[in-house]
Amino acid sequence: MAADQDSPLAALSALIAELPEELRRQALTHSSWTEERAESYERLAYLGDSVLALAVARDLVERFPEVDA
Repeated sequence: MAADQDSPLAALSALIAELPEELRRQALTHSSWTEERAESYERLAYLGDSVLALAVARDLVERFPEVDA
């Protein structure tokens, strides 16, 4: 599947290509493929989930400022 330069796939590919080798390896390694869980993507996934939750919360607050929690 060829992706044009402005596609989300192309942007993701560019981001992955810019990662340092060790971080790229960690980001793409499942914990079942390594002896040390810290060498897998699980910590990065946890961080990513937190960042995503923060981004969604911020977007909701900006879209619906009149709603109280």
